[in-house]
Amino acid sequence: MVPMILYFVPAFSGFVCSLLGPHCKGPHYRYHRLHKQWHIARAALEAVCFQVCEILQSMDADSGIKLKCLRSDGGMTKNKDFLGLQADILGIPVECRAASAEATAMGAGMAAAKALGVWNVEKLPGEVLTLQPTLGDDERKGKARTMERSCSKVSRVG
Repeated sequence: MVPMILYFVPAFSGFVCSLLGPHCKGPHYRYHRLHKQWHIARAALEAVCFQVCEILQSMDADSGIKLKCLRSDGGMTKNKDFLGLQADILGIPVECRAASAEATAMGAGMAAAKALGVWNVEKLPGEVLTLQPTLGDDERKGKARTMERSCSKVSRVG
C-alpha cells in the first residue's frame, strides 16, 4: 500500500529559509500515481502552514514570547480546512473574523491606530471563528520532522 501522505515544498523561484537553499524549485515529495488532486491541494495548504509555523517559531525565539493564538485574515481565511490545518500544525487556536476575510491591506493601518491608542483591535466588528488544534504533540512533531526531511531531500537535489 502506498502511503497517501504528500508533502509539497513551496519554492517556486528558490526559497531562502532555514530548511531550504536558494536553488530549490517547488517539488512534491513522495508523489505517487495514486495521489489525487485533493492530495496536492492539501499538501500545498500544509506547506503554507509550515511556512507560517517557521516564521512564528523565529518570532518566538527572537522575542521570548510564546504565541497563544494566531489571528488570521486575508483570502485564505475563507477556507476553514486551511485554518484547521494551521491550528493543527501550530498547536494553538487560530481565530478569524468573517468580516475581515479581505482585511490584509488594512493591517498596517490597524497596527498604527492601535499604536496611537485610537483603535482597540480587540473590539473589531464581526463574528469570531476559532479553530482549535486537533493533533496531539507527537503527531504534530512527526509531521514537522517529515516536512523537514522533505525539505532536506529537496535541498540536496537542488
